[in-house]
Amino acid sequence: MRLGFGLRIDPCGMEACWAVQRMYDAFEPKGSVQGMPPVADYARNTWVEAIMGVSWNFVLRQGHRVVGHAAAIVDRRRGEAEYLVFILPAYQRQGLGSALTGLALDYLRQRGIKRVVLEVRNDNSGALNLYRKLSLRFPRTNDAPRYSAACCLELAA
Repeated sequence: MRLGFGLRIDPCGMEACWAVQRMYDAFEPKGSVQGMPPVADYARNTWVEAIMGVSWNFVLRQGHRVVGHAAAIVDRRRGEAEYLVFILPAYQRQGLGSALTGLALDYLRQRGIKRVVLEVRNDNSGALNLYRKLSLRFPRTNDAPRYSAACCLELAA
């Protein structure tokens, strides 16, 4: 999916692992989202390899540089996926997280996934607004900013 300004979103596999690792190397602040991405280089690279090895992955690229990554850890038996998305700070608040998440959700829906779950920090207003716009439900929340809210989205066929 082309977005203009040299930006493109594509599903990807392990062939993109090195480029995704470089994106997480540049991501700041490290460890700010439930300890992710990991601060230590080895732990971060191992985490990226593990996520990419077990997930359906999507990258947001500007030219050849990965500037965003989304992953869905799929449980086909239950028809659900745990979702995560990271966009480099310089590319946030431009609708790119919405585009990446929308494409990922469509991809999951087309492949029979019925439910997506994720967690988001209560003080991440951009992500909270995005997920509410996409009709994700927040069954419980905590007003303390350091806590995360679990949410889920039932995907229509």
